[in-house]
Amino acid sequence: MISMDFVESVRKSLEGKLRKDEGNCGTCHKVLREISRRGGAAVTWERPDGIGSKILDDNGNIVGRGEGITWPPAILFAMVEGGFFDRDIEEALLKSLQCIIDMEAVADIYGYGRVVTPVAAAYSEVWGSGGRVAIRRREWGVEVVFIDKDGNEMACGPISYCPTCGTASTIPRAPELAAKIKEKLAGARNTGKEKYERGIENWFSYRNERVYCEIKEKGKVIGRAMKCCIAYAGVVAEVH
Repeated sequence: MISMDFVESVRKSLEGKLRKDEGNCGTCHKVLREISRRGGAAVTWERPDGIGSKILDDNGNIVGRGEGITWPPAILFAMVEGGFFDRDIEEALLKSLQCIIDMEAVADIYGYGRVVTPVAAAYSEVWGSGGRVAIRRREWGVEVVFIDKDGNEMACGPISYCPTCGTASTIPRAPELAAKIKEKLAGARNTGKEKYERGIENWFSYRNERVYCEIKEKGKVIGRAMKCCIAYAGVVAEVH
């Protein structure tokens, strides 16, 4: 099967099966399942400014390239760039992946595709000061808003892949908070940086209706996990 036939096969298999209410996350996983059924996979790797990604067909050819602030949105962006969606859905997904615009600003705080640590720090700071975090559904993604103790909006992030990505993308839009978190995390261990320096890749596919992740260094599998989603499988694979 040549590359374009591969993409066309996946796209046709999903006609009428993609719904806005499944959002970016559900859509990404549904497409990954079809890619996997045909022998393909999604590959990501850490970079200083976030995550690089590619979609491989059953022959190992690259049929889509992308980038993002962390693994899942980078994979979805590669799917969009690879032509796995009809034009109307493609345009809707691009509107819902605006967090890509803030990649460098997000990376400046911590970097290498690591978002959970700064997000946890942001929640701690906002909640600790009596504020709250609101998550709103927007398009196929979500929008995150930081609200202070008086009910005033501190910052509103771009439409993003999921609540975690959305929160990470909102932090740079609250300069004082961003500076505080950046200082707090300065010098902290960053496993994404370690993976980048070692040239490690994350390979994602479906097995037995679950997401399977292999962590590879120079082609050798050094970690693996099978979990419910891309993010969870990737995190667990790093420690197994």
